Amino acid sequence: MHLSKLFFTNLGPFDEIEFDFDEHVNVFAGPNNSGKSTVLLALGEIAVYPFSLPEKLLRAKAARFRVELGEERKVFENRFPIDIDKFDDIVSLMTRVGYSSFVPAIRLSTDFRARVPTVPNKRDATDNSTEESEELRKRERLIHTYASSISDEAVVQKIIELDYRAYRRSSPTIRNIIDKTVAIASEITEGYSIRFVRVDEDKRGLFPQFVTPDGLVPLNVLSQGTQSLVQWLAHLLIGMAEYYDYPKDIENESGILIIDEIDAHLHPSWQRGIIPALTKHFPNIQIFCSTHSPLMLAGLKAGQVQLLERDEHGKVTVSRNEQDIVGWSADEILRSFLDVPSPTDLETVQNIERLQELRQIDGLTDEQASELNRLRETVRRDLIGGPLATELDELRSILNESTRSSSPNSPSQ
Repeated sequence: MHLSKLFFTNLGPFDEIEFDFDEHVNVFAGPNNSGKSTVLLALGEIAVYPFSLPEKLLRAKAARFRVELGEERKVFENRFPIDIDKFDDIVSLMTRVGYSSFVPAIRLSTDFRARVPTVPNKRDATDNSTEESEELRKRERLIHTYASSISDEAVVQKIIELDYRAYRRSSPTIRNIIDKTVAIASEITEGYSIRFVRVDEDKRGLFPQFVTPDGLVPLNVLSQGTQSLVQWLAHLLIGMAEYYDYPKDIENESGILIIDEIDAHLHPSWQRGIIPALTKHFPNIQIFCSTHSPLMLAGLKAGQVQLLERDEHGKVTVSRNEQDIVGWSADEILRSFLDVPSPTDLETVQNIERLQELRQIDGLTDEQASELNRLRETVRRDLIGGPLATELDELRSILNESTRSSSPNSPSQ
């Protein structure tokens, strides 16, 4: 079940703020220090267990929250940080949400080697744990996530354990979790496919090997962007698999993915494929993420951008896009959502601003008139004579062809 609303007070830069969420995708955009990470950390505190909200976000006044779930409009209220022992509804909330994962912006790469997997003991048949404690216990067995950073160590160990478990049980379903992780990564990293092939061993321990266009390599040899992508996809898929006990149709399971700087270290062409890949393979996952990239906003539907900005009094406010961002150029997105009115180099921006300033002056001096003419020619040359000229020519060609095709005298097709 998805989160539909969130209200909280006295956290990070927020005195109070309320969000309405899209049931599928919520991308937080806005300048630095506008509270994007704070919102994601608040969501992590509410929906992820175990999790620790950073104390630096807390104020002297008590921070409270109210969250609403799905169409049933079930409301949960408490204070930050959450005290599990005093929040009787926490298990009810988490059970309704399903699997949840938080991935911080900093994803560390190490040269970690895994230990030899062991066969886990079966649960004691006389275990008298309640349904509530079992829900929390189940979450404690998943890969733990932290508010500040994660490293590849837990992911590497889990891949080794899954490969071993798949071998012992002759289970392609378990092995498929690893294969699906790298398959989705390859779908995003267009032109650079990766595939898990086996577990290798050296003097320091075990590690997974991947086939790439550069040959056979361990995880930490991949580029930082590819490693980051594999890391958080593995967190998502392995966590879902363990939480739902390795279902064959894992794509249909529900849950929440919260990830800060989802596009970190990725090329723009890869960034633009992240959300489509996730919504394609996980239609029932609700995504919460932050970005500074216009390519991450391209293609989003109305209401899927959560734009954080400060008003004239310094208070952070939120708004959502009222229309689909389909067919928009990066420049249009930069102007509309990322507060870059002139998306070009700084020198050209300064020339444009000076040109506009001179145009507002009545009775220019000879020197100012000369500067105006010079800047007019410079700006025209730099803007129209660059790649934009080619784009304009292509647009004219498309419009001319459209006009000819729609003309009553045009030959029939």
